[in-house]
Amino acid sequence: MILGIAKGAGMIAPNMATMLAFILTDAEIPKDYLKKIFPKFVEKSFNRITVDGDTSTNDTVYMLASNLKPIKFGKEFENHCLEVMQELAHLIIKDGEGAGKVIKVHIKGAKTKRDAQVFAESVANSLLVKTAFYGEDPNWGRIFSALGKTGIEFKVEEVELYINNVLWIKNLKMINSEEKIKKEMGKDNVEVLIKLKEGKISYEVLTCDLTEEYIKINAHYRT
Repeated sequence: MILGIAKGAGMIAPNMATMLAFILTDAEIPKDYLKKIFPKFVEKSFNRITVDGDTSTNDTVYMLASNLKPIKFGKEFENHCLEVMQELAHLIIKDGEGAGKVIKVHIKGAKTKRDAQVFAESVANSLLVKTAFYGEDPNWGRIFSALGKTGIEFKVEEVELYINNVLWIKNLKMINSEEKIKKEMGKDNVEVLIKLKEGKISYEVLTCDLTEEYIKINAHYRT
């Protein structure tokens, strides 16, 4: 059995922030094995989310095993553990301060993992992108601008942009109507797929839209 509890809604960015998460299991797991695999799970879950791009000095993820139940630890256990942590990460974004929708930024076809990560985080943390999704404004230039400001070279004319598997931009031209794209932007869960065609590396980051409610929350209390 694997259980997870997490707390956090603001100041959430890669390397976490003011977030607490506890993963509990009754499985009999060797300590050295757990220490080896757990950071990999954190990297693929809590370090792939951003609410506002801000981090702080306080963040913790614990995994505790009671060792009461002998199991055959391996891929099956690892997959279930990662699934729990990714679901918690998704719920943190869903519950983000003022959040109205969850947005997955999926970079595909980057040259390196570092390039893919930088591209994904640049789009996910862009205030103009986040507000565009709040207003359901299909201003694709904001996404391309977020890619361009990274300083990483790529062939902009080769980029394909999709929203929820609907082709949005190809050859720097809008393929589907604004009405169709706006409809997709209005959904509670949105995936933005950016195909770079520079390599074979993919990377995903979860973020949310930026709303007036976020501003109200953070403008009217002192931390």
